[in-house]
Amino acid sequence: MKRAIIMLVAFLFGASLGYAESIEKNGQYPLVAKRTSKTSKRLASSEKRTATGKVIVSRDEVVFNDSSEALREGKEWSLVFEPIGFSVAPIASYGLAAGAYLSSDMIMEASYAHGKTDFLIFNIFSDYTALHLKKFWGNSFYTNTGFAMRKLGAGFDLESIATGASDLKASSSTTSIGVELAIGNRWQWDTFTLGCDWIGAFLPIAKISDDIDMPAGAKESEKKEAQDDWDNLAKTHNYQLLRFYLGVSI
Repeated sequence: MKRAIIMLVAFLFGASLGYAESIEKNGQYPLVAKRTSKTSKRLASSEKRTATGKVIVSRDEVVFNDSSEALREGKEWSLVFEPIGFSVAPIASYGLAAGAYLSSDMIMEASYAHGKTDFLIFNIFSDYTALHLKKFWGNSFYTNTGFAMRKLGAGFDLESIATGASDLKASSSTTSIGVELAIGNRWQWDTFTLGCDWIGAFLPIAKISDDIDMPAGAKESEKKEAQDDWDNLAKTHNYQLLRFYLGVSI
């Protein structure tokens, strides 16, 4: 009886050891999503093992199954909605972005955001359109670099107390093109995507148009002063803050 138990234990131990070696040879690590091609070559040429036979790897040589980096693998398209943010701070905005995956760590993305703030009879508004490359530097951290077009405007609307109609209304705007820079984090689940541009900046290169609405009877000096003010505004950079978004990647 004692001999039979010893033989059974030896058989089970040998079977489990053989299974573990099989997993290791096939590269099937339970918590590891995959090895990169560079890692595979490096490990094949110089594998280091512990005294018990386990392979020694550094953190940058493996990707875990449930990480955002692993779950971006195989994705081709993304569509995200930005419910709140400041694409042209301090004007609160909302927007939409669509992207195409060039690789698991690069997305070419086009985005649009609109913002408006009202104060009594006055309002300021912005339209921000961008085309940028989103580059991931690890699991979720990324940088955005690209080009953008920014439209800034302001106006007022004075309604008649008696009729409710707009008795006096005016609106002006200026549009610039420039460079966009931003940093953020983006997390990936199966198809669900959640992220945020924490901080960014728009650096204008040139003004491409303006639309200045002056009251009737304005003097030439007033028109020139208004033109100079809008020209200066077109050259002014702006920051971007806390642009939260969520959507899908497929």
